[in-house]
Amino acid sequence: MRDPTLPGAGVVKASYTYYAPAGTSRQPQLYQNSAPATYPCSGTLLISEYDPKHELISGSYHVDYSFVPNPKQLAPARPDNWQITLEGSFNNVNLKQ
Repeated sequence: MRDPTLPGAGVVKASYTYYAPAGTSRQPQLYQNSAPATYPCSGTLLISEYDPKHELISGSYHVDYSFVPNPKQLAPARPDNWQITLEGSFNNVNLKQ
C-alpha cells in the first residue's frame, strides 16, 4: 500500500494478527507487508470525516493480503495459499497520543 500524498509515494505499513486455535491455547499468526514476514498487500484507507476541534477522524478501510499460508494449519504438510480481505469502518478515532 502506498500513500500518494507522501514524497516518493511512501509505503504505508499494514499488519494483521489472526489467532488460530491450537489445542487448549491459541497460536498467533502475524501478516504484514514489511519485514520479517512479507505478504503482498494492497488496499485503501478513506478518511471521510475530520473534526479539527476534537482531532477525530472517521472513515473506512479495505486491505487484501495475497499468497498467505492457511492460518488454520499451524504445520501444514502441503501449505495452501489464501487471500485474506479485511474491511471495515471506524468512527471518531482520536488523533491525539
